Amino acid sequence: MLVLAAVFALAGELSPWTGRWALDLEASDPIDAIMALQGYTWIERKAAASMSVTQVIALEGSHMTVAVRSVLKSSHEDIFIDGVARKQKGRSGLATVTHTWDPDGSIRTVATMADGDGCPCALTLIRTVSGDVLDQRFELVRNDGQRAIVRRVLRRVL
Repeated sequence: MLVLAAVFALAGELSPWTGRWALDLEASDPIDAIMALQGYTWIERKAAASMSVTQVIALEGSHMTVAVRSVLKSSHEDIFIDGVARKQKGRSGLATVTHTWDPDGSIRTVATMADGDGCPCALTLIRTVSGDVLDQRFELVRNDGQRAIVRRVLRRVL
């Protein structure tokens, strides 16, 4: 990894977003409330509550790739931080997703969709990097007024 970092350093400065990030369960909020509103089963929520998760992020310009790895699931997402609304397949069907830069350098993702019960909702994710900490703040708001907010903390892994 150090050799790879040295090669990138010679090519130009790395984005503070780029790297490997591990979920810090002790510093993070429990994820149960937001998953329950999305229609996940009790057993899925309990498994997620204690699961080790790693994200590998690369950012070049306005294109970010995020590879998420855990014991139960791996996924890969291409994110274009350009303010353009795109359709994306989700757990309960299609979602409309937009990624933008906030003035403070955070990345804001807004997804409108139906949750597991078919209720329209909006999920906002704000990602912020400060040194070796990646802070992710999720807010899910359903049209029936229910809402949940969860903060997840990831730490850079060398």
